[in-house]
Amino acid sequence: MAAKITAGAPDAPSAKPSTIRPPFRADIEGLRAVAILLVVAYHAGIPQLSGGFVGVDVFFVLSGYLISWLLIKEVERTGTISLPSFYGRRARRLLPGLAAVLLVTILAAVLVYAPYEQRFLANTAAATAGYFSNLYFAKAAIDYHGPAAGTNPFLHTWSLSVEEQFYLVWPLLVLVGIGAFGKRSTAQSRSRLLLWMLLAGAYSFALSLLLTKLRPTSAFFLSPARAWEFAVGATGILIPVNAVSEAFPERIRERYRKLVSFRIGLLGWLGLIGIILAGTLYDGATPFPGIAALLPTVSTVLVLRAPAGSSISRFLSIRPLTEIGRLSYSWYLWHWPVLLLIDALAGPLSLPVRIGLMLLSLCFAELSYRIVENPIHHNRKLALRPAYSLAMAAAITIWVITVALSWRHESIKWAITPQQASYSRLRLDLPVIYSMNCDQDYYSTELKQCLFGTPGARHTAVLLGDSHAAQWFPTVESTFVEKGWQLVVMTKSGCPIVDSPFFYPPIGRIYGECEVWRERAIERIGALKPDVVIIGSARYQFSNDQLKSGTSKVLVPLSMASKLVLLMRDTPKLGFDPTRCLARSSWRLAFLPGHDCRIAMSDEVDQVYAVLKGSAREFPNVSTIDMNPFICNQANCSAIKDGVFVFRDDNHLSNTFAQRLAGDFANQIESQSQILSSLEPVDSQAPK
Repeated sequence: MAAKITAGAPDAPSAKPSTIRPPFRADIEGLRAVAILLVVAYHAGIPQLSGGFVGVDVFFVLSGYLISWLLIKEVERTGTISLPSFYGRRARRLLPGLAAVLLVTILAAVLVYAPYEQRFLANTAAATAGYFSNLYFAKAAIDYHGPAAGTNPFLHTWSLSVEEQFYLVWPLLVLVGIGAFGKRSTAQSRSRLLLWMLLAGAYSFALSLLLTKLRPTSAFFLSPARAWEFAVGATGILIPVNAVSEAFPERIRERYRKLVSFRIGLLGWLGLIGIILAGTLYDGATPFPGIAALLPTVSTVLVLRAPAGSSISRFLSIRPLTEIGRLSYSWYLWHWPVLLLIDALAGPLSLPVRIGLMLLSLCFAELSYRIVENPIHHNRKLALRPAYSLAMAAAITIWVITVALSWRHESIKWAITPQQASYSRLRLDLPVIYSMNCDQDYYSTELKQCLFGTPGARHTAVLLGDSHAAQWFPTVESTFVEKGWQLVVMTKSGCPIVDSPFFYPPIGRIYGECEVWRERAIERIGALKPDVVIIGSARYQFSNDQLKSGTSKVLVPLSMASKLVLLMRDTPKLGFDPTRCLARSSWRLAFLPGHDCRIAMSDEVDQVYAVLKGSAREFPNVSTIDMNPFICNQANCSAIKDGVFVFRDDNHLSNTFAQRLAGDFANQIESQSQILSSLEPVDSQAPK
């Protein structure tokens, strides 16, 4: 969140466009309001503001602008920067409110979340208190726009960590960049600092472009890939607005200033429009930050450079916006935990309820601001003695980290109680191929083949696909290996056996590695000439036409290379995490609501399956296998069936349950093709 500066007085309407404006600006409070409203609307799930996450980028630019202003003025006034005073001000402004939210959220999370979840949340809380939660999320490769984002009430603190890391480094950069240790004029010092900011910003932006392409989660969370946004804010202070020659008469210079002021005011409106456009046109599929972040960041600078008294400045200074801007930091702190805790407690929430919770969190923000943040921020004893502020910061940080680590310790003990331990183990109920590193990750194009059964057996089966193919490994192994076959496993996470390019949200771009891996797998199968190929894929964002044509393209070589190709119908998606649902319901106190952990069946799987059956009919040796009647009944799908956990997450079967389906799977195959009793090895004539 942007650093808030309240000292000083509003601009005089006659201020010249080239003049750096005083610290307090009502229009900046209004701009904060625009930023927080975008973020809150995005998290509330308002469809028209699918890019509201750019509000955080507005805050980054604001911080670069305002903090740079303060530091530059201090250097020009005193020749240096008092680091204790600077860090003390930041501590009084930011830490008390954050600590209050963390402690309240921890207490609520103990009641709402299951113990096995609490361990991860406690780690995050400790990282947040130490202002390195962005590093934690980057290391965990959390997709900010993905389903996992909706399970952590501390996720929004990543931006606070980025800001605090900025505050740690920026004063030093300004000191060196402005040449505080040498004798230069003010103009020379600012020109030197501007060059430093441009160079640092260019380096950071280049890194952002690279990481956005290769490691989107790192680009999103890590400070080096975000530093350029703060540098852009700093340039808003350093780049002069006009340079009218003093040789011209005052009348000409004044007319020029008015013209520049008018034009810059218009640019301010364009900047506001640019911010809103980013908030409406972007979504979770937009590669970000990278190039896309230029629109909200540059637009923010245009708004900040608008002259005092301009129409854009007056608009942003209206009372409703300035009041929201005053509470922007507090609202940012509260809105996400309130939303996620209620969602975890009551289940999926409707849009009106989510909006209502956003308004409720605004009430919490007002209370927090009045009771905790403002009194400490403006405490005279702390303000006059920076050492006291720093001591307070150290005490708060150590206290909250201690609470978080204690919570972690207790959650581990709670998670190993007999009932909770069964849910913890469910998450790890995976096919053995994962521990053997058979399944390739997102960024690998290596074709790794894992062999099971009798080497050189007369019959060979291949299991091909993504994690939804891998989940069938125990079923397929029991069916084929026990009959003396050789089984070859070729799987890659998130990679459908559909020959069509697609955007994959977990990596934030077109999944090119999947295309390379798939081609290698098909080529290898062509050389292997197996008796049967079993294909499994999840449902992806393909249109029916893309799915049909893309499936047909891969079936051509596969049907020529093998005697039989089996397309597995995809398993149902629960829409909730069964481990969480069962563990939470078991953990919660009697007065807290639980869930029956089942969901009504959807026709989405049927639609995809109909397309697959249409593709299969084009080939005489391609068939489909439907195991869903053995997984769910016609009305609903449950997390537990006959005392066995069916799913390990919201869309993958547990390894234990998949093993139970081996007999039903074998019957399905035999009823269609008699393959287990009649197939002979594939001869050298590949085409059928």
